[in-house]
Amino acid sequence: LLALELGLDITVHYVDLLSGQQNSPDFRTVRPYGGVPVIRDEEGVLYESGAILYALLDKYDTEHRLLKPEDR
Repeated sequence: LLALELGLDITVHYVDLLSGQQNSPDFRTVRPYGGVPVIRDEEGVLYESGAILYALLDKYDTEHRLLKPEDR
C-alpha cells in the first residue's frame, strides 16, 4: 500500500503460503529462509516489513509528506 501511495510502478508477485510456494527454489534465491514480505529493487533485497517501509519512505518520500509533523 505504501508503494502505491508513493506512486511507484511496482510488480506484485503473490506467494501461496498454503501450498508452500515460499519453499520453492526460485523463491529461496530471493529470500533464503522463505519468509514474506520481500521487496527487491536495483539496490538489493529487503525482508522485514519495517525495514521495507523505512527504505521506501527514505528513498521516495523526499518531501516527507507521509510522516507526521513531529517525525519530520
